[in-house]
Amino acid sequence: MSITDTNGVLHSITLPVSSLRLLVSALEEIGEGNAVNLLPVRAELSTQEAADLLNIPRKAMIKLMDEEQIPHVLNGNTLKVRYLDLVAYQSKLQSDRLADLRELSKADQKLGLGYY
Repeated sequence: MSITDTNGVLHSITLPVSSLRLLVSALEEIGEGNAVNLLPVRAELSTQEAADLLNIPRKAMIKLMDEEQIPHVLNGNTLKVRYLDLVAYQSKLQSDRLADLRELSKADQKLGLGYY
């Protein structure tokens, strides 16, 4: 891959295929007008950043932390949430929702309320 700097000088770089795919994916999102945020997997986020990623209010995020649904650490006097813990919470939430939908579907079938 080649990149031209602000002085017009061409620089050749080598990227692993996985990095190139990530770059293309990010550029596609940006091209569609979507924001792109790259985070290190080990990142620690503020409660507001974590809430933004989950698309919930900060107060709801703090409630989830108080209820110990999402692990957190106190860094000085600031609450922090690990990115990996947020991903695990989202995955569990999705899994729980799918299980609930399967149960509803079974109940519908049992009662003969299936949709055609």
